[in-house]
Amino acid sequence: MFQLIYLSNPATGLTRDGVRDIAVRSRRFNRERALTGVLVLSGETILQFLEGDEETVRALYKRILRDTRHVRCDMVMARHTRLRSFPGHPMGYCIADDGHACDLNRLLDGLKAYDIGAAEQMRLAG
Repeated sequence: MFQLIYLSNPATGLTRDGVRDIAVRSRRFNRERALTGVLVLSGETILQFLEGDEETVRALYKRILRDTRHVRCDMVMARHTRLRSFPGHPMGYCIADDGHACDLNRLLDGLKAYDIGAAEQMRLAG
């Protein structure tokens, strides 16, 4: 299992509805390729977490880099893991606005520090 997280900013003219449409359309695409993950829009920042076969995830990321609907696309994490973080979710979607504050830096720190193998060992031991 391979996981990749990137951050980007919506290009001029990309609305919240446009970002939601990306998430909705990606569900079928991801389901057909056994990909899972989540797309979060927080202010002017997009965070996307992708997971699946490494070759498939990396190919999708290359495609995403060419997408003109967003700018400043930066990979912030890429790693191998034993289990999915978003099983059964071909593309979750969340808007973090004033009513649903989301500190993306704290979220990223948590995801980077999270060791699914250690968590699984603790669950099995407990």
